[in-house]
Order: sequence, then C-alpha cells, then structure tokens
Amino acid sequence: MREAFKDLLKAWGRAHDLVFVAEYPLKTAAKANIALDGALLHSIRTPLGWWEAKDEDDDLDAEIAAKFKKGYPRDNIVFTDDATASLWQAGAEVLRCDMTDIAHLEKLLKLFFGFERPEIAGFRRAVEQCKTDLPAVLKGLREMIDAQHRANAAQFDTYRLADHKVRVIDLLARVARVSVETVRIVEALRAGPR
Repeated sequence: MREAFKDLLKAWGRAHDLVFVAEYPLKTAAKANIALDGALLHSIRTPLGWWEAKDEDDDLDAEIAAKFKKGYPRDNIVFTDDATASLWQAGAEVLRCDMTDIAHLEKLLKLFFGFERPEIAGFRRAVEQCKTDLPAVLKGLREMIDAQHRANAAQFDTYRLADHKVRVIDLLARVARVSVETVRIVEALRAGPR
C-alpha cells in the first residue's frame, strides 16, 4: 500500500506542477537532521507538504506523536499506514480516513494539495499588489520626468550628448541591464508557485 500511495502522491503532484522527492532531508528547529518519506515541492523548491509512512503494525497515533516530538513539520503532512491516512495542517488533524474509502481519501488529497503555505499566500498577495500599484508608479515617474524636462528644457535642448558619449553609453548599458533583470523578475513571478 505504501508504494501505491507514493505513486498516487507523485501523480497528483505532477498534475499540480509539483515535484515529489523521496527521503527528503530536513533540519528541525532543534537542529536535528530528519528524513521524511516524501515531500512535494513547488518549482522554486518550497515544500507544499510532507508524507510520512508507517507500518500497519505500528500505532499510528503514537508514531505521529513521536514524529512531532522529534520536530517533524506540522503545517501540511500526511501520515499513513497500510490502513489509515491522517492529514495534519497548521498543527491539527484535519481529516483521518480509511485507505480503502475512495471518497474520503480523495477529499484528504484535495485538502492536502489545496493547502497554501502562509509565505506563498503572502508572495501571491505581494504580486497582486505589485500588479495593482505598478501602473500608478510608472505613471508618476513619467510625469516627474516630463515635469523635469519642461522645467529644464533649455538645458535639454543645448545638451550635447557627443561630449559625454562614454557616460551616455555606460548609462544605456545600466538601463539595459535593469530592463533585462526586470523582465526576468516578472517572468519568475508569472512562473512562480501556483
């Protein structure tokens, strides 16, 4: 059942543009090194959630308590044995179901894959705020440049760029680098975690 559940996580992960990593190493808050049976990662290597498999003969509740005592993550983790799946989010058990109950197992997976880490949610809000604010900021900059041009028209009209070609070329190179970096950042934001 363990391998079948791992395959299920991998398939759902691919459908959500996530990468499944087996035996995922992690350092706990207490600086202990642990390895989770699996982790599902966004393309930027930020974890969506974790998976820890136990044997059917194990006491699942005792194993969960022991793992949490060792510092295992509590934000979005599924514990399974061959009979039961238990989903924990934000430190509380959200759903427990029999592994053969397809409807409840599907609900558990939807909750697991629908989870959004607080830092990812904050990133998305920042991107949306940037999309909202950027046009106004750019408009303000254009207005400031136009106002300076009008206020200093005589200087702009008589300024000889040929006298300053090295500085102008350097300035253009810097503007081009900033433009390229801006395009990379915008593309990274668009391709970021979903």
